[in-house]
Amino acid sequence: MAVTAPLPPAKISLLLNNFVLSTSRFLNSFAESADDRLRVLGNKITDVEVMMGILESKLASVPDEDYVAAPAPAPAAAPQEAAGGGGGAAAPPPASDGAAPEAAPAPEAPAAVESTALVNQIPASQHPDYASFFKQLKVGAPLPAVQAKVEAAGLDPEFLAKDPTELIVYEGGGDLGDDE
Repeated sequence: MAVTAPLPPAKISLLLNNFVLSTSRFLNSFAESADDRLRVLGNKITDVEVMMGILESKLASVPDEDYVAAPAPAPAAAPQEAAGGGGGAAAPPPASDGAAPEAAPAPEAPAAVESTALVNQIPASQHPDYASFFKQLKVGAPLPAVQAKVEAAGLDPEFLAKDPTELIVYEGGGDLGDDE
C-alpha cells in the first residue's frame, strides 16, 4: 500500500480561499439577480394596482341601470306637480264629483307616507358603501374576490349575498336599517 504524503498547509489554505471566493461570488450574483427580479415583480404589482384603481374609478362612474328605474323619483315628481299650477289644474276635475273629494285625501295621505318611506329605502346595490362592489359583481368579478375587497374595506362581506334590487332602509352615513 502506498502512503501519500499530506498536502502542504500553504496549498490547503489556497484551495480553501479559492472555494470561499468562488462561493461568495456565486451567492452575490444570485442575490443581485433575485433583487432585480423582485424589483421588476414589485413594479408589475404596482402597475396592476394602478390599473385596478383606474378600473374601480371607471366602474364607480358607470351609472347603474337599477338606479335610473328606482321608484323614488316618481313620487318626488308627484308632490312637485301638486305644488305647481299643473297639479292644481288636475285636482279640480275630481273635486267636481261628490265622491272624488273624499277619495282624493285618502290617496294623498298614503302617497306622502310612501314617498317618505321610499326616500329612506334604496336598492341594496345603491348603498353608498357597497355600490362599487355590486358593480364589480355585475361586470363579472368573482364573488370571493369582491368579498375579500369588502372585508378589506372594513365592511360586511355577507351584504353582497343580498338581492341587488332588494329595498333596504338607508338612514345615511353608512348606517343600514333592518331588511324589509
